[in-house]
Formats: sequence, structure tokens, C-alpha cells
Amino acid sequence: FPTRRSSDLSLVNQELINTNDIIANGNILLKIAQDDLQKARAYNIIGDGLYKSGKFNEAIKFLELSEKITKNASEKSFVQDGKELLFRCYLNVGLLQKAKQQLKELEEIYSEANYSPENLSILQGKAKLLEYEGKFCEAIEYRQKTFNLAENTPQPKDPYLQDKFRIYSRILLCYPLIKCGRISEAEHRLNETQQLITKLGKEYSNYLIELYYLERAILSYQSKETKEKTIKWFDLAYNAGLKTESEPIMKVIIEERLLTKVDTPEKQLQLTNHLLKINKNLTLSTSNVSSNELVKTETQLSTQTKEKKVLIIASIIAI
Repeated sequence: FPTRRSSDLSLVNQELINTNDIIANGNILLKIAQDDLQKARAYNIIGDGLYKSGKFNEAIKFLELSEKITKNASEKSFVQDGKELLFRCYLNVGLLQKAKQQLKELEEIYSEANYSPENLSILQGKAKLLEYEGKFCEAIEYRQKTFNLAENTPQPKDPYLQDKFRIYSRILLCYPLIKCGRISEAEHRLNETQQLITKLGKEYSNYLIELYYLERAILSYQSKETKEKTIKWFDLAYNAGLKTESEPIMKVIIEERLLTKVDTPEKQLQLTNHLLKINKNLTLSTSNVSSNELVKTETQLSTQTKEKKVLIIASIIAI
């Protein structure tokens, strides 16, 4: 923001893992916004928090508000942020065509700006799309390219930033490696991740730490370590996931844990009930978005020519 105060900037730049904190910061920024672009940034932050909490329907409302404001904005970072988040939301509710359209528009924006076609956002977007479709082996190509960027992009202004980037890229690469059966590679990258986390110490924000623990748990189970050790890693993943208050994250953690059957029947029942609750919430969010899409489609049809309106009404009566 050209006119924002330093305290406002700190709110934008905070590395937060708790979704309620992210949403709270967005609401504060919205209250003190001095122009439309500042409002758009606040909407993006609120949308990010809602997305991470699994409230996709609400997230899309805020992100589409932001997109409407920033459609013709000269500062493309606003547009990019919103499109990246909308892509993820559409993907999570199964609106694949909308997700692909957002990704296509992002590629066009980066092309106009003469950015590399292997831009971080595009690489991660393509990986997410493939992972959503269960094509983990194909997704590795794009996660590997993200990993290469992290290794080869120096960050002279922030001595910790490159190591953080290296941690995130390794964690995100390891999950598809595991799902694709490339276990030894995943183990190697996770060992590197542990070394980087130790090196950073308190400077590491714990971002994605729940996924790191989950990957450790899966590898522990597959390498036939003791049941106690596997459960320890799953417990770490579960508790770290709870701190994020992100239902999509918790869904993955619980599903992977239940697949191993390392827990007692009582614990499995507890986890299953938690998963059922999450699935109910996520299904409600998805169905709400789908309903909104249907309403939008019907509204568009109703605004067409009078002759077409008559035909539509006649069809409905006939049905």
C-alpha cells in the first residue's frame, strides 16, 4: 500500500499458521483500509484464512470481491494473489474448469510481465491440480522444479528466507514422492528438511510442520518401525494440524493414519468420528458453492433475450 503505516505492513507480512489469526488480521486491515486496493488486500487475507480453514464457500465470496476490485489494477501482485487463492478454492470444491481458467489467466499475467514460464505460482498450481486428480507421479515434475528454484534462488536481503523456502519445497515434494512409491528419495529429502529446521531454530515458523510430521509417520509405518514410533509421528502431525484449525489438512492426516491401522479400535473410532465431522463440513461448503454456481447460471439465462426467457419458462412448466 502506498500510504499504509508500518503497523499495517507488519499485519500483512506476518507468517501465521492459525487460520483465525489470519482472518482477524484481514478484518483489522479491512477496517483501516484507505482505498479500494487496500480493501482488496484485506479481502485476500480473509479469503486465505477461510480457505485454510476449509470454508471454501465463504472464501470464494471474499476473493471474488477482491478480484472485482483488482480487475483493472495496475499493481498486478493484487491480481496474482487473488487468482492463486481462487484457483485453490475452486480446486477444493471440484470446480475444475474454473480452477483451470484461473491458472490459465495467471500464466497470461506472468507471460505479459516477462516472467519465467517456470514461475513458482504456476509450478505449484500445476502440481496441485495433478495431486487433486490423484496423479502424484506426474505432480513430482512440478514439485521438483519448485525444489530447484528454492536451491538456486539466492535471498541476500533475508538470510533465513532461502532456508525456509528450501524447507517448504522439500516438504511439498516429499508427499507425492511417497504416494508414488519413491520412498528412498522421500527419506533423503526429509532428512535434509530436519537438518534445515534444526539450523533455523526459532526462525522457523512451523509452516507446513504438520505435513512434515505426517510424512515422517507414513515412512515410519512403511519401513516397519515400531508401532509406538509411528503413532508418535502421527500424534505430532495431528496436534500440529489442530493448531492450524484447517479442516482440509486434518482430513489428510486422519485419512492417512486410519489407512495404517496402527491405533486401538477405540482410537480408530475417535478418529473416524472426527473425520466424519470434517467431511460433513467440507461437503456442506462444497455443496453451497455448487448451489451458488447453479444460481449464477440460472441468473445468466434469465437475463438473455425475451424469446429465450419464454422458452426456458415453458421448459420448466413442461417438466
